[in-house]
Amino acid sequence: MSVFFSRQSCIASLIAHPQAIEVKRNTPYIPPEIILVILKMLNDDKKTLASCALVNRTFNLHAIPILYHTVSFTFPLTFTRFADTIYGVTESSSLIRHLDLSGFSTC
Repeated sequence: MSVFFSRQSCIASLIAHPQAIEVKRNTPYIPPEIILVILKMLNDDKKTLASCALVNRTFNLHAIPILYHTVSFTFPLTFTRFADTIYGVTESSSLIRHLDLSGFSTC
């Protein structure tokens, strides 16, 4: 039994089961301006903001700049990993406005 379906069989399935399309029509719409206001309220909760960035493209579009705006580190290793992650990724690195390294211990 093949797990691959042709495009025609998928379309035929949607036509045979129109309730599958209804789910998309009934999905609530939140204007991007409202999403941005909500996400800005979460400015200090980076974990929740990171989860919000995974909801959909609209949430991601607004959550990522808030997440990258102020980046804080307490350990050199986490900073190094972060730097390795964003190195060469202009879209992400250009969003950083404040880089806080004050948590590093002074040896």
